Amino acid sequence: MILSVQNYGQNKSIAKDKIKVLENTAQESIFVHYNSSLFMVGEYMYYKIYCLNSETNKLSHISKIAYLELVDKEGERVFKQKIRLDNGFGQGDFFLPVDTRSGNYKLVAYTKWMSNWGQEIFFSDDVIILNPYSNNQRDFLESEVSKEDLQSKSDLRPSNSALSELNKSPLQLFISKKNYGKRDEVIMEFEGINSKKIPDGEYSISVRKYSPVFPNQKKTTVDHLESKEISPPTFDNNITLPELRGELVTGRVVAKSTDIPLENLKIAFSVPGEDYQLKIARTDVLGQFHANITKPYRSEEILIQLIDDNVDGLTIELDDFASPFNSDKVKFESFRLNPEMNDLILKRSIQNQIENAYFKVKPDTITSNVNELNFYGTKGITYLLDDYTRFPTIKETVLEILDNVWLTENKNDKYVFNLRTLNGEFNNSEFTSLLIVDGLFVKDQDYFINNFSSNSIEQINIVKEYYRMGSQIFDGIIDIKTFDQNYAALASKNDMTALKLNRQTEIKNYFRQSYGNESSKDLERIPDLRQQLLWLPNFEIDDTQRITFFTSDLKGDFEISIEGFTHTGKPVSILDTITVE
Repeated sequence: MILSVQNYGQNKSIAKDKIKVLENTAQESIFVHYNSSLFMVGEYMYYKIYCLNSETNKLSHISKIAYLELVDKEGERVFKQKIRLDNGFGQGDFFLPVDTRSGNYKLVAYTKWMSNWGQEIFFSDDVIILNPYSNNQRDFLESEVSKEDLQSKSDLRPSNSALSELNKSPLQLFISKKNYGKRDEVIMEFEGINSKKIPDGEYSISVRKYSPVFPNQKKTTVDHLESKEISPPTFDNNITLPELRGELVTGRVVAKSTDIPLENLKIAFSVPGEDYQLKIARTDVLGQFHANITKPYRSEEILIQLIDDNVDGLTIELDDFASPFNSDKVKFESFRLNPEMNDLILKRSIQNQIENAYFKVKPDTITSNVNELNFYGTKGITYLLDDYTRFPTIKETVLEILDNVWLTENKNDKYVFNLRTLNGEFNNSEFTSLLIVDGLFVKDQDYFINNFSSNSIEQINIVKEYYRMGSQIFDGIIDIKTFDQNYAALASKNDMTALKLNRQTEIKNYFRQSYGNESSKDLERIPDLRQQLLWLPNFEIDDTQRITFFTSDLKGDFEISIEGFTHTGKPVSILDTITVE
């Protein structure tokens, strides 16, 4: 069995009746709230994604995965991230490395389902990246630019009338004063516009230093709703399927001979690790298949195997979802450097270097996923092998420790696991047992039984009843966890192939500086040169309906940007400023 990755996209041939259903599925749109339109290398881009139903403007429950890219004029990607959507929203960040080229970029976001309408409905906004450590600034120096044009591109903050229009949102912000000192506490209070109760919804907040010399225009939720268009999809018999349940992996089985049937072949997908995922898909008459990876994962690969015994002459070809965004079809901003920016760039570069030097004492933390039960729930009986006398081989361990489990040789003279039923009777089932080791579906049980030391095993879970996974029935489950949880790296690769995964972004709790309490005493002696005073991708307010943050040692103007949508689909967009003296 051979596996390859082909650039077929993920267009599927689908029956006409199913196309009708998909044609009636709502169009989506994406809005991205991000923290700045100009970055220097060595800084973080923070963002929150809002995926909306284009017909209702409410958060969409269609797609479970979104994609975000930073693209230059030549179509090169600085990064491409995969974001898990929970009830229509997701979050992430990206550190801009020092080898990033200075230039004008596009920040692009979309779902696979949106690609059926073309890139015209994708979220797209201009981002400028400055690399002061590089001699290559040609993108910013290629041509002369008029004073008027420079002004239009350097001071792009909304006018007072625009600010007034934005502040008609259902949410209101109140700040007690406009001017603060260094390391002062800032208190933001919130109310609904029609009542003091804050409207239910999803919101995000960014507080960041800005200078009128640099571009400072980002799309708002109001802009997004005013510019969106609803149109019919552009598919006929081919369609990019929506990721309704999770990340979608698709492909096809190809046979060397036309005599080999391709329908009803079973394929196992293993995402190994502590919180592993195991899926089994079945091919259609054309040999096509798909599997949904429904939970977050930290593994960087997925292992794929044909379950059927006779797989000679078969090849698995996985669909490679190439980016549907073409940079040649969009106009990029034309930012230009001028002498007025030199001192600001130098100061900001030094401040970033100092701030990054203290990153370890101001760390972000990754939100741990709540440990979910395995797919078989609480049905298993767990054997912690350290509670028993240890035996070096799998055969001895099964014989001496595991109740109602034994090994037999099948018709190919290969060892396999067998289990007794719940009532204790021998089960002479036609089905094989399901062997899982560190989250990996093990087709070749004989190789594991004869070549793996049980001294490396931490625990064994036994489920003594039939279990259906997809279209496959198993005669019980043997789920083994090793101490190192790396059996996927040790297993025989004769019957499997690894596909590298672009991991989903991890949800983080971002560091929030505070002063005046016991826990902050150690930080009071450390320089505080934060450009970003606050980034809250998930707006959570206690009963006081207030959020607080502290200024840094930097003087100047700081922009408070709040974006989001109420649960009824109304946009929230608030822009305000404070000054640190």
